[in-house]
Amino acid sequence: MTTPDFTSTLNAAQLEAAAFDGGPLLIIAGAGTGKTHTLVSRVAWLISRGVAPEGILLLTFTRKAAGEMLQRCAGMAGARAGRVSGGTFHSLAYSLLRAEHRAAGYPPGFGILDQDDAEALVGRIRDSWPLREGKTGFPTKSKILQIISRSINRETSIKDTVKARFDYLSKHVRDIEGIAEEYASRKLRNAVMDFDDLLVKLAEVLAGDPEARERMASRYTHILVDEYQDTNPVQARIAWLLAREHREITAVGDDAQSIYGFRGADFRNIMEFPKIFSPAAIIKLEINYRSFGSILKVANRVASGAREKYEKALSAARGDGPPPVMVLTEDLRAEAAWVGGRIEDLLFSGEDPTGIAVLFRAGFHSIELELELIRRGIPYVKYGGRKFLESAHVRDYLAFFRLAHNPADEISLMRILQLFPGVGRKAASDAAAWVQERPARLLDFGEAPFRGRAAGAVAPLAGLFAEICRDGVFDGDPGEIPGLILDFYQPLMPRLYPDDFPDRQDDLEQLRILADSSASLSAFLAEVTLEPPNASHAGEAPAEGPRRDVVLSTIHSAKGLEWKTVFIVSAVNGRIPSSYALASEDEMEEERRLFYVAVTRAKDELYVMCPEEVGDSRNPYSASAAKPTRFLDGLPKGAMDVIIRSGGKVEYGDVYPGGSGTLDSQDGDFSDDDGWGPGFSDDSQLGAELPAKRRAAARKPAARPASDTEIVLEPAKGERVRHQTFGEGMVLSSENGKALIDFDSCGRKSVVCRYARLTRV
Repeated sequence: MTTPDFTSTLNAAQLEAAAFDGGPLLIIAGAGTGKTHTLVSRVAWLISRGVAPEGILLLTFTRKAAGEMLQRCAGMAGARAGRVSGGTFHSLAYSLLRAEHRAAGYPPGFGILDQDDAEALVGRIRDSWPLREGKTGFPTKSKILQIISRSINRETSIKDTVKARFDYLSKHVRDIEGIAEEYASRKLRNAVMDFDDLLVKLAEVLAGDPEARERMASRYTHILVDEYQDTNPVQARIAWLLAREHREITAVGDDAQSIYGFRGADFRNIMEFPKIFSPAAIIKLEINYRSFGSILKVANRVASGAREKYEKALSAARGDGPPPVMVLTEDLRAEAAWVGGRIEDLLFSGEDPTGIAVLFRAGFHSIELELELIRRGIPYVKYGGRKFLESAHVRDYLAFFRLAHNPADEISLMRILQLFPGVGRKAASDAAAWVQERPARLLDFGEAPFRGRAAGAVAPLAGLFAEICRDGVFDGDPGEIPGLILDFYQPLMPRLYPDDFPDRQDDLEQLRILADSSASLSAFLAEVTLEPPNASHAGEAPAEGPRRDVVLSTIHSAKGLEWKTVFIVSAVNGRIPSSYALASEDEMEEERRLFYVAVTRAKDELYVMCPEEVGDSRNPYSASAAKPTRFLDGLPKGAMDVIIRSGGKVEYGDVYPGGSGTLDSQDGDFSDDDGWGPGFSDDSQLGAELPAKRRAAARKPAARPASDTEIVLEPAKGERVRHQTFGEGMVLSSENGKALIDFDSCGRKSVVCRYARLTRV
């Protein structure tokens, strides 16, 4: 049987990997180096060497990926490739467990719960469960299932899982543990498995029943695993148990692109593969066919700073190209304006909008840019995170502003009233009609047509509007109004959105900053409602053909994709890396890999946006000027061009000089031992002092003594206090009726003391 001639389509390293003969092989495939083509070629080479196709197992993370690979393989190896077993770990587990159901302790016809069925079962248990801490803030069925799944895939307890990722649910951990136990019991009684059970049961049978393992493992003489860096501990153990006898296993992946730890993926799997399958050969693919060499120079520097890695250096098949550009702006609004203007220029010059992408660490980081694109009439589609103007919590928050601006806005009033427990649509409608008769009633709900607990729940609303509208309708400088509304609304969020209220608070904090900087309340409302949000990113394609929109995406959602032009926005310490990662070296390393993925999505042009002021209350760098992400430290001279924009003036620097910045994880300070380097030794080129946001001075409340259980209106710096929503925290500063508090569960937040209802710990 002749071997296909791969020499015309594979480079030397790819050919070595495809034609490797003899034992375990780890292919470290850098970004854009032809990983899929190499893996497909390896399957075709095995078939050409006489390996029975039905004895080859190709494991991927989606059925679509497996199908596409096998189709390409058929083009090389012919129809025989159709007999190769290709699929996901879950589909493999199902087929093997069906044959070995007795070893798994299940009947031959055991059922599989899909996601909806699993959530429905958890929901039934949840609804009947006697909750120890009450229903307030208790997670929904989907969140509980997410916690259970993460616990299984990461092989950690429910308690440790909640503490690590869902700390705001810690008071409910005993109930979640009980529901998880009952969920497992009911599945067993009903002879059904969910997706996680498939993997766990297969691993248990392979490890505990030698005869069953021999029957299952003997089916496959060669195993190939794609995206090995994304496997969780259970999947890696399955691969080991199936291949440990014949040792004909090929793992393909890139340690520098392991970014799904939050889903259960374990970076250690790819790093320990050579030890587990010792001795294993390692072949590195380092010729990149996607990006210009100038972009790869930045990517290589980012990757080289990793604590633990496979040494590699990407080289470009396409040549150098223009250097990437770092753009330094005053703040997020200036950043959005610059990106929007550059995108507009690209589109005007004939660039395909689908070849342009804006990437960001978290969904709420795109808020200012979304507004800017709407203002400019640039269609876009967003992947990952929420389209914030369409989100329920954002519409809730804006309803307060609309009602303050127009007390006759019955729609906004009804939306607000239904946020309170005990107020349904009928009661809200009656109350709104009552206010319509005399708008001043908005300031006193004492006679409102409410019954029972609804009357008491709604009563504080009048106090809020008395503060906001002291002289009637408000339409001046927003001043402290956005903060007052936010502090009033936030305590309602754990009940309204128990699954993810901390993430939703990030959206609102950014919207508050936008409102703070607006000239008037009406100007702010006009800005956020200039065009309907779905005018720029509706889910449906226009009737005349497929949509051709600019792409906005979280970096996680962008992995595996590529664009001609890429903007990475908010690439400053505290956002990339996220301030959440400061306490964990492992998470900081994953943040580095995340930035590497973002950089390597760009083919021709890369813009790294660095706003000096991000104004994020959870960002420990926001108290002072934010620095460009630490992952760019040490770039060689000439690696990046720099554009400095301040106060409308644009200046050009020759290079980004890099430096040797270090991060002190205890206090979050950034120290740059070498400064900005030649030509950037101080902030003079950044426009000296950036203009401060306009803020109206908050009225200072009268101080009064407070016992341990009394409300504290003027907490002292260094004092520990308790907030009714965020729990306990340390007061970092307190003045003018506001306090900056570092909460144990969710980080730094600014609160208005009169509404926060703080008590001393």
